[in-house]
Amino acid sequence: MYPAVGDHEIGDNPWPSNQPKWQMFDTFKSAWARNFVTGWGRRNKYDERPVDSAFENTAYATYLTPDVLLATMDVFRRTATGVVPSVHGAQLTWLRRLLTGTTAQTVIV
Repeated sequence: MYPAVGDHEIGDNPWPSNQPKWQMFDTFKSAWARNFVTGWGRRNKYDERPVDSAFENTAYATYLTPDVLLATMDVFRRTATGVVPSVHGAQLTWLRRLLTGTTAQTVIV
């Protein structure tokens, strides 16, 4: 199983800024990461991830076989007015580097 963070795991959309689930956004993401990616105090399961970014523990990539690469993305970013979907900054740079450097025949994002 290779889980990816989705809206249901982080409170479900919409996330208006006046709602408790908007305030708990980081808590939802941390809980998801602990249960699926980082473990409880252990290191990240996946070496390939957008290190030193807000998505370091919620996005990752792994080879399912030598010819199949799976990359999960965290498209959820909290703003002052809610949560917006986007892939930007360090996560986008990581994805570009990953896709440029792979020799996999099949890539699943």
